[in-house]
Amino acid sequence: MEEKNNFVVIFRTGKPYEFEMAKDALEKNNIPYNTQYHSSSGLRLATPLVRTPSPGTFWAVLVPNNRIEDVSEILSELPFELEIVSDPWHFGPTKIVKKRWTIYLLILILFFVVGLILGLIDVIKYLFFKG
Repeated sequence: MEEKNNFVVIFRTGKPYEFEMAKDALEKNNIPYNTQYHSSSGLRLATPLVRTPSPGTFWAVLVPNNRIEDVSEILSELPFELEIVSDPWHFGPTKIVKKRWTIYLLILILFFVVGLILGLIDVIKYLFFKG
């Protein structure tokens, strides 16, 4: 009896560009694959469908279980970590980008507060020290 090739999830991500890069790598190496849309509610649909990154939205690449070693080797050459993501916020920026945005926003808030204080000082001078 011939062994049945079951497809298994080898990669899942919330970032569309990673999903597309993985698919392209498999196509270039003539590896059969399927793709699915996964949601955090448990919904799983065959793709293609509109790919809009949002919390709890993932795209999965499935390959035959007898090709897992080949696929792992091919996908390990891509510029991101090969993982099956379960974090609903995976589509967002990296930690370093979040840190830089936090610093930028703190600086903006600081300038706003300084401007507000200087404006209040001018108002107080105008109201109480006319002339």
